[in-house]
Amino acid sequence: MTQKRKRYDKQFKIAAARVVLGGEMRAVDLARELGIKDSTLRRWAQEHEEIGENAFPETAARRSTRITRS
Repeated sequence: MTQKRKRYDKQFKIAAARVVLGGEMRAVDLARELGIKDSTLRRWAQEHEEIGENAFPETAARRSTRITRS
C-alpha cells in the first residue's frame, strides 16, 4: 500500500518558519508538535530567511485548481 505524500500550504510553512526563526520554539520541538521531520522545518526556516515572502511558490497545478474553484 502506498502512502500519499503530505503537502503543506505556503502560509503554514511561513508561520512555522517564523516561529523557529523568532526563537519562540526549537525546530525539533515544533516539528514534533506539528508531526513533521525537523529537517523539513529547518529547510523551511532557511528558505524563508533567505528568500522571504517569495519562498514556497505554488505549483502551476495548484494555482489552476485554486483559480477554477473561485
